Amino acid sequence: MRSKTNRKSTTAPARGASGAARRDQIVKIAANLFGEKGYDGTSLRDIAEASGITKAALYYHFPDKERLYEDVVVTRISALNDAVRDAVTRSEDPVERVKLFLIASAQRAERDRSGWLASSSIFWSLDRSKHGAAIVKVRDEFEHLLRDLITEAIKQKRFRLVDPAILGRLLLSGLNHIPRWHKPSGRLSASQVMEQYLAIVFNGIIVR
Repeated sequence: MRSKTNRKSTTAPARGASGAARRDQIVKIAANLFGEKGYDGTSLRDIAEASGITKAALYYHFPDKERLYEDVVVTRISALNDAVRDAVTRSEDPVERVKLFLIASAQRAERDRSGWLASSSIFWSLDRSKHGAAIVKVRDEFEHLLRDLITEAIKQKRFRLVDPAILGRLLLSGLNHIPRWHKPSGRLSASQVMEQYLAIVFNGIIVR
């Protein structure tokens, strides 16, 4: 006979929490589950049980899993966009601003590893016509900000003439994979790894 063990999360929404607070807590719990088990491996039942609510109560806040996933991704990328915009204000140097953008991003990835993994796991498999537009919007804001910083560095002749979109994708590819292999207990923090990536890209590896 199947055991009826209690699988409620220690971060389950508190009784009496307001609708907005409860929704935010559900999104946080869902982000952890999506990051740990993947989108396909996480069911609404898993999220409801971890949140300490019924599946029917979960449907009150989110009509389906895609809408909940959308909230997870949009919430986290919006916070990331705010963080990188704030970071780049600390310098007027165009090269330094690119560095600040990517190091701030790596710091966010390290602090919210599950949310980062959840946000990057199955983006392309979502039905954009239904729920993907909001994700595309905040993702494009993030990518375009980096591209604009690269373009400015090229205009000021601090970077040689390259395709800003290609360079941006190269840098973001490295960034996006850090949480997939980096160990928090390792000798380098995620931001220190990103600093080494940048040194390699900016300075090259060939001895001249």
